Amino acid sequence: MQWTPQIAAELARYGCRDCRGTGRVGSIEPKALCPCVYRAVFRACHRRFRYCGGTQSSVRRVSFERISGAVDRSMTWVRRAEDFRADFHACGLRSLPKHLYQFFSFYYLHGANQELVCRRLGVSPRLADKWMVEIEVTVGREIAHLEPYSLFPPQGYMIPERRAYQIDPAAVRCQTGLISR
Repeated sequence: MQWTPQIAAELARYGCRDCRGTGRVGSIEPKALCPCVYRAVFRACHRRFRYCGGTQSSVRRVSFERISGAVDRSMTWVRRAEDFRADFHACGLRSLPKHLYQFFSFYYLHGANQELVCRRLGVSPRLADKWMVEIEVTVGREIAHLEPYSLFPPQGYMIPERRAYQIDPAAVRCQTGLISR
C-alpha cells in the first residue's frame, strides 16, 4: 500500500502527542509513520481476523479463482478468510520476540481474557498493557509495510496494487472503527 499523508492523517489519533493528528513523525519518509497509525492498522486487521474466524466452518466461502501470473491461466480453489487469518498470524510470528508472541497468541489469536493470560504467563496487568501497546505497534508496522500484498486495508486483501481501487480516507476511518457514520 502506498502511504500518503492523507491516509496517515485519517488513521492517526487526533489527541496523539507524537504526531498531533497528522500520522507522521519527524520526516516525510513512508517508514516514519506515528505509532498511533500502526495501532489503527493492527486493530483494523485484528477486527477482520476475528470476523473471518467468527463464521461457522460450514458457511465459510470458497471461491474458484484464476492464479495470476500462471502460464496456463489455471484456476484454483481459494479460501480468502483462512488465508487472511494465516497471514495475520504469520506477521505476528515473524515480527515479535518469544515472550511477546506468547501474549499475542493467547490474547489476540485465541481470544483469551487478559486476566487469564496474565495469570498463565505470570505477568502483572500493568506489564500486560505495555505489551499490548508494543504488540500493536510492532505487528501493525509489519502489516502496514508488507509487500507485495498488504493485509491493510482488509477489504483489499490480495488485490495487486495496480488493480486495487482508490482508497477513500473517510471510508478507511469508518471501517477501522475510528469514527462512526
